[in-house]
Amino acid sequence: MKFVLEKIINLNLYNSIKLIFEELGYIEYISKHFENIPINYIQEIILHFAKDYKTINELLKAFENIETILKNKNFNTSNIFISTIHQSKGLEYDNVLLIDLVDGEFPIYSDRASSLEEERRLFYVGITRAKKQLYLVFPKYRYETKVKPSKFFKEIKKINK
Repeated sequence: MKFVLEKIINLNLYNSIKLIFEELGYIEYISKHFENIPINYIQEIILHFAKDYKTINELLKAFENIETILKNKNFNTSNIFISTIHQSKGLEYDNVLLIDLVDGEFPIYSDRASSLEEERRLFYVGITRAKKQLYLVFPKYRYETKVKPSKFFKEIKKINK
């Protein structure tokens, strides 16, 4: 651990945080103790922002500013509604964006075939919320690693050909 801490002193903010996540096992620790937190997304967001700041204090100040903006009454008067697919059941919208359709994340692979069908039904709920336009979005990279689109995205693409 002493070696890791000595390494951190000589690194920029981004690489220091990355080292803490990876070499100190912080990701595994959080995953073990907080099962419902999407830690990979949190890691990705923190690392994305860390690229733009030199110190941890600058980064924390930026997060505080984002929190202030989100709490602003005027900011929350938008017609954009962000929700989970579960929350959107029974509702319809002119335009729907389903984001982060990454293979292995949606669907989350498990040993049970019933689980895959359950996620397929959930995907169906998501795509049928759109009255006019449906946008299916997946990143090309996750944590600097190339990723594949969701199995469900590929299936929809085949149907639309």
